[in-house]
Amino acid sequence: MKFAMESLSLVGRKNFLRIIHRKLRGKLYTLTDVEKIFRILADNIRSVSLPPISRAELFLADGCNLNCTYCFEGLKPRRLMPLELAQTAVERLVKEWSRDEKVVGIALFGGEPLLNWPVLKRVVEYAKENAQRSGKQVSFFVTTNGTLLNSERVRFLKDHQVYVMLSMDGLPEVHDRHRRTVKNRPSFSLVWRGFQLLREHYETFDVRMTVMPDTAPLLFESVMFLSEHGVSNIVIVPAFGVEWRLDDRKVYWQQIRRIAEHFRSAGRQDSASVRISPLQDLEKTEELVKRIGGGSEQNDFGCYSGCYAGANGVAVTSSGEIFPCSAFVGSKELRESYRLGTVQEGLNNFRRQELYVLNRYGGLKCQQCSLRSFCQGTCMVANHYATGYLVEPDPMTCQKTAFYVSIAKRRVHEACMASGLTHLGSGEGEKNEDWVDSDLLGS
Repeated sequence: MKFAMESLSLVGRKNFLRIIHRKLRGKLYTLTDVEKIFRILADNIRSVSLPPISRAELFLADGCNLNCTYCFEGLKPRRLMPLELAQTAVERLVKEWSRDEKVVGIALFGGEPLLNWPVLKRVVEYAKENAQRSGKQVSFFVTTNGTLLNSERVRFLKDHQVYVMLSMDGLPEVHDRHRRTVKNRPSFSLVWRGFQLLREHYETFDVRMTVMPDTAPLLFESVMFLSEHGVSNIVIVPAFGVEWRLDDRKVYWQQIRRIAEHFRSAGRQDSASVRISPLQDLEKTEELVKRIGGGSEQNDFGCYSGCYAGANGVAVTSSGEIFPCSAFVGSKELRESYRLGTVQEGLNNFRRQELYVLNRYGGLKCQQCSLRSFCQGTCMVANHYATGYLVEPDPMTCQKTAFYVSIAKRRVHEACMASGLTHLGSGEGEKNEDWVDSDLLGS
């Protein structure tokens, strides 16, 4: 048992014990039985065939020139990734980790990656050269707070087809509530300058809005503000690692419903030109409802958590350490358990396999959920922050699925009635609508 147990990470042991305990339904087993279970588990983990890694997040800069209250990365030293290390990570991704994949993606990340602008430029150029020699294509993404953008930098990003995600939380008063400088000053005016430059050079780019419980009441107004100023892709993300009380969640889903109703209104010119992440998820759910109705068959996502951290993607820190994704870096407990190796030494594939198996198992709540056919997955790190377990879903995600299903079934029902068809489903949708309406929407 000692060998099998010690081969697993501390977080892995905790999560596998959770799964085993629930599967045994509280029955008492001897230490010999438990040892056998873990030996079989360790052998199964080692036998897992992993997909190639086709995407890498490079932490070009630890630390940031902003001090956002909800940042999931934690306090990190102000350290920049050396060019030689960045180039080695690119070579590993293109020539080794991605195997026979013909397209790889590189996310330029931080902290604030533009703090290391000279290395960012050279990494993009080097990756293109390296990929071309290997007969592959490479795509680039950068997540930035926009404060360090200028015309020259935006032109470089545009010329090299680097897709941009700008962190901006909506209305100035909403943005400045949690996104402030290290000297605790408002940052909206600085970000707005970068936003205007991006609008000038890019046809489209993403704006990521992080929603806090105290900013949720202004979510609709913030989305309208961005839409009115020409933003066509809006990614809405509720902050994790913070407390969302029931009243906060009610407000959040009321705002999402208001946004959905606004952009679905017949004849609206902006409804076709603005892509908003929750509404795209709602459309996917509606398609699932049309296809499988009220059934409980497994959907095409193929797993319970829907998280592929460490499977087909990794994150590389400024010191060369490798983690499953950028979100794992902000938690001391997760860092210690899921350090996948270093760029210089190579990957610890057993840790990747362990995480992959945890992802496939999922918690008992997910396995027994009547809505799992419609679930579009959870973030394992968000689960960890919310429940203490990677395999137990974040309540916000469960509520999101119930919310989408309730609206999607209602829409499909209305469409069926309008066309004279019988309403699909088994009555479960109505029950879910009641649950969502009474507990989340307050209606």
